[in-house]
Amino acid sequence: MYLGEIVRNIITALVDAAPNPLLFNGKSSRILDAHYGLDSSVLSEIEDAWEGPNIKALTFDNPVPSLAQFDAGTVSRDCRARLERVRVVVSKQLGFELAQVTLRDAAV
Repeated sequence: MYLGEIVRNIITALVDAAPNPLLFNGKSSRILDAHYGLDSSVLSEIEDAWEGPNIKALTFDNPVPSLAQFDAGTVSRDCRARLERVRVVVSKQLGFELAQVTLRDAAV
C-alpha cells in the first residue's frame, strides 16, 4: 500500500504541475484523488503490460524516446505496442476513459 501511495502522490503532482500539467491533460480521477487509492499491484500490472507476452525476446534497452522530444508518430512499432498495452492498463486501473490517456501519458 505504501508504494502505491507514493506513486499516487507522484502521479497527482504530475497532473497538477503548473503551468503545464505533465499527465492526463491536468485531469484527475476518483482513484487518484482517493487517499491510498492505488496499491503496488497496479505497478506490477503496468510492468507486465510493458513487458508483454514474449518477455524472453526483450532486450534491456529502454525503447521510449526522451519525453522532452516524445512524438507518438515516430516511436518504433515495438514501443508503440508496449505503450498501447500500458495505456489500456493505466486507463482501467486509474479510472480514466481510454481516450483520456495518450501514448505520452503511458510513456511517463
